Amino acid sequence: VNFKARLEKKLCLARETPEPIFDISQCNLKEIPQGVFVLCKVLRKESLLLSENKLTALLCSGGSLTDLSLLTNLDLRSNRFRKLPDDLYKLENLRELVVSQNQLTTLPPTLNRLRKLELLDIAENCLQSIEQVSCMLQLRILNISANPNLRTISPHLATCDSLVDIILDEDVIENPPKDVTQRGTLAILQFLATGLPPEGEFTEVEAAVVATEDFLAAERGAKRSSSEQEERQRLERFMKMEKEALEKNQEIEAKLHLEQQRKREELLKELLQQQTQSDEKVAQLQQEKEVDRNRLITDILREEERWSGVLDKLISLRGGPDPVLIEQERAEQEKLLEQLRIQESELRKQEILGAMTDLLANEVNRVINYQEKRDEASRDVLARECESNDILEEVFRNHSNDRRQIVREINRDEELQKAAVATLISKHDARSWGLVEQLRIVEGQLAAMSLFEMEKRKLATEEQIQDLADRRLSLTLILVDLLGQQEQRRQQLLDTLSTMEDSRNDRQDFWLLHYQRLLDSQPEELEFHSLDPLLGYNFLLNGVVHCLPFLSRLWQNKALAIEDITDEHLMEAGVKKEKDRAGIIKAIRDFVASSRLGDDNDFEKPSAPQESESDESPKKSPDSEAAAKSDTASEFQEVTAECVICMDEKVGIIFIPCGHLCVCSGCHQSVTNCPMCRAAIDQRIRVIQP
Repeated sequence: VNFKARLEKKLCLARETPEPIFDISQCNLKEIPQGVFVLCKVLRKESLLLSENKLTALLCSGGSLTDLSLLTNLDLRSNRFRKLPDDLYKLENLRELVVSQNQLTTLPPTLNRLRKLELLDIAENCLQSIEQVSCMLQLRILNISANPNLRTISPHLATCDSLVDIILDEDVIENPPKDVTQRGTLAILQFLATGLPPEGEFTEVEAAVVATEDFLAAERGAKRSSSEQEERQRLERFMKMEKEALEKNQEIEAKLHLEQQRKREELLKELLQQQTQSDEKVAQLQQEKEVDRNRLITDILREEERWSGVLDKLISLRGGPDPVLIEQERAEQEKLLEQLRIQESELRKQEILGAMTDLLANEVNRVINYQEKRDEASRDVLARECESNDILEEVFRNHSNDRRQIVREINRDEELQKAAVATLISKHDARSWGLVEQLRIVEGQLAAMSLFEMEKRKLATEEQIQDLADRRLSLTLILVDLLGQQEQRRQQLLDTLSTMEDSRNDRQDFWLLHYQRLLDSQPEELEFHSLDPLLGYNFLLNGVVHCLPFLSRLWQNKALAIEDITDEHLMEAGVKKEKDRAGIIKAIRDFVASSRLGDDNDFEKPSAPQESESDESPKKSPDSEAAAKSDTASEFQEVTAECVICMDEKVGIIFIPCGHLCVCSGCHQSVTNCPMCRAAIDQRIRVIQP
């Protein structure tokens, strides 16, 4: 059999025909084809027939059980289901569920949420309990036959008020008993509700069963009438029979209730009478036991008196003990005790001597081991000390030889002497130091801007990116200008060296003498340190970064704190313009304030410096402005961006003219265009490391 062709044919028929039945039975399916649930929803199918396949789960890729909410009939007969899904209750309009001839061992706990279910066929399975079938007000027919492990029907079944037909195996079911199950569905329900055998006849149930079956058959379309009038009449007859059956059931239930109440009262009377009789018997038994106890006590006292008399007679017949024998026994006992004391003392001495011997032997072994370990450790320490001394001696010897060799080379090579003098001049040149610090500040801001721009590109904020691009280009122009000034200053220092060389008068130690003079003229405490990035950022904001060379002498004065610098100190340092002095003092105050307030600001900070606000923007207090500057500038103190190419090393190369700082010193040679903006690279500048 070509099951694939059969399946395709049935799927095509389901799509094309207007019938509300979706039939894919007898297709040898192991899983439900994709999209079947969705097709049932789209085509508004009311019956889904999946019988005589090999299905194990009610699952369909591309759909869920919610798509089957319009179904009224679901046929899963002759498959391999072991359990039904817990969300079966989502088939809220389901009226007939057939899962017979499967391998079900249990029913889903949400089965009773199928409020409209009228027929449930779970025959020929492996069920052990049907307690999940409860409170199903519309359920009329229940088929639980051919379940060999199902011995007991749960009392919860009595909550299904509309149930009129239960199909079961009378030989398999043990509870209710066989005489109850043979009397029909109503007798079973009454037994489950009361726990007592029902009384009376139940002949009306068969008519209700036939009416229910006709009603369900009419709803499935098996017996369609030719006119609406016949259908209406059939429904009226059915409703009338249902009403009569319900009234009779209510009368029977009332009679059963009265009978049950009467039997309960009779049972209580019998129990009370039995309890009274039991109390009387217990009192009689207690009285008999008390009499036996008194009799036993009297006999025991009588026996005690008799034995007391016998003992008195025996004692009177036997005379007192012999004093000589008593003295001999006492002497022997004292000898035995003395011998035992002597043996005990000897044994104790031997034990003490043995313990002392073991203790001394252990102590001697411990001392010997300690001396051996100490001698071995001393030898190891001496050996390591000798090796260390040899290594240090070799290092000192090599260092002295290298130093003497370098000194000889410097004495022989005037170019090295000239380079040493140039290095010393550049090292102690305040203007060169100022240019280097300005370059560091600008490079730090370019690094922060590049990192901030990468974050904004992820958020796709084009307006802020364009604003950052304008600022970055401005900083790039400043960087190029500072590099030109640095090159110009270097050329001036070289010209100074050339002028000095013209006046050397052919002296061989000319450059050595000038090197010594520079060392002698330089104060010992004068040493240029890297400027704090936050302070440099405040100098840049206040437009006085060009005054850094004049302030180099102030930084060397350790007795002068930075917050104590006044206008007079700046005048002495060489800052002539009043505007520059005011800017320097404001930058220092902002730096001190931001250092104090920086630790208290935990909100999100910008990654690039903000432009100066216009006159129209609202004014801020000095404290808030200092805090804001601290928050902004703190982002330039530590820029730890990674290379966008290798994603490992830190960035270290600035591209000109775009100004991006996004690659490391090892990857910049492999690119010709900027990785961030794709602009052509005219120049590459290595970042000055602090």
